[in-house]
Amino acid sequence: MDTAEITNALLRELETKDVLELSPDFYERACKHLETLREKGSNDVFARYEAELLQRTLEKLYLLRVEKIIAHMIRTGEKPSVSLPEVERKVVESVSRFLAVLRGEERMREEVKEERRVRLKDGVLVIFLKPYSRILLEQGVSLGPFSKGDLAFLPKGLAKELSAKGVVELFEELKSR
Repeated sequence: MDTAEITNALLRELETKDVLELSPDFYERACKHLETLREKGSNDVFARYEAELLQRTLEKLYLLRVEKIIAHMIRTGEKPSVSLPEVERKVVESVSRFLAVLRGEERMREEVKEERRVRLKDGVLVIFLKPYSRILLEQGVSLGPFSKGDLAFLPKGLAKELSAKGVVELFEELKSR
């Protein structure tokens, strides 16, 4: 990424009322470029000036885009349908969650989650001895993926099956050592 790409993003945003698509890692890459300029700026006055201008450009771009995102949500009642950088997506999710709470939808969502929650009556605590992919349980609930050393509470049958394959060790067996 370079300064021109960031400047062009701001110029494009200024030309339209709709928020435009930016890559999910746009700000991360822009901040890396800014940091590089700041490092050069300790010895180079032009790099220091460019870093200052770039910082201001990024601030304006971010605030303008957040303003446009909120305006879109006010106008349409929906999230923008374009791909947003991660930091902007988090803003949208936060605003959407709060609006859902105000509408009473958040409580309903929690009730649905509770219905989907699997009750592990005959569960066993295990430790993973090696990485293992995602496990799909009943009612569409998934666990994992797991890394070596991860602890998990699994249905007894599944735990014994994975133990026989050498993927996990049952916590009961660990205690008896």
